[in-house]
Amino acid sequence: MADESPVLETARRDLVRHIQQFVAILERNRRQPNRREAYHVLVALECLEAGNHEQGEAAMRDAGHLVALPAPVAGLQGIHEKMTTQQLSGRLADILDRSAP
Repeated sequence: MADESPVLETARRDLVRHIQQFVAILERNRRQPNRREAYHVLVALECLEAGNHEQGEAAMRDAGHLVALPAPVAGLQGIHEKMTTQQLSGRLADILDRSAP
């Protein structure tokens, strides 16, 4: 991470914070993410891992606004169906561990 520009580091840090805050709100309200929320957070995590912070932020906005699932995904059962806050936090931690210097 040391070789990233300050702008990229800030964008990455903001996305991580956004994901953490979203999961913390769910936990504070003692509920698990619904399938739409889980899907969009999983997309944001994939974007974080790929370094696509802008798309990750868009996915987090979609999670917060409960944007409908994309048509090809809407009828499918997937990991977003039964995702828990603990699993989302674990995936974030794994990504952060893998990207640590």
